[in-house]
Amino acid sequence: LTDGDENTIELLAKIFDFVFNDKNLPSDIRGLIGGLQIPLLKAALSDKDFFFKEDHPARRLLDTMAISSVAWDQEKGRDDPLYKTIERIVERVQLEFEQQIELFSDAVSDLESFIAEEEQLSERALAEPIAQAMRQEKIQSARDLAEDDVAARIETGEVAGFVEVFLETQWTRILTMAHCVADSKPH
Repeated sequence: LTDGDENTIELLAKIFDFVFNDKNLPSDIRGLIGGLQIPLLKAALSDKDFFFKEDHPARRLLDTMAISSVAWDQEKGRDDPLYKTIERIVERVQLEFEQQIELFSDAVSDLESFIAEEEQLSERALAEPIAQAMRQEKIQSARDLAEDDVAARIETGEVAGFVEVFLETQWTRILTMAHCVADSKPH
């Protein structure tokens, strides 16, 4: 080994020490990332840009795995789709990497695609409950406005008792509907 190779090994060892000591990374994910030590060592030894380019594919893979691990559902454990995706990528890199840095780019793309798909699924899953909550809030706001409108008329004391009952029970519901559709049907 040359002095440069020894320095590369030491630097990479420090990176993995940092990863293994990071308490924010779940231990199971740390174990998966640990499986990248040899391929990353090979990549760092064959491509001197590894430490000098932040966007180096091998470094991006390591970073993306670490960052995405916060989304791992530990209750699902190794059955979580994110865990399985990372595991599959690590196995692929272990089996296929020789000297082709493009493999890391493909792996990063796979992981980023998976993360993007999961985010879209989450957004879709949340869209209906959010829309429902917004509708409920709009109805409650309309009801409050209707009750305020009726209360303003009744408080004058000029309304007969039987009309008060009608306004509070029947007319409040009609005004609530009117306030609900006022934005879409102002007429």
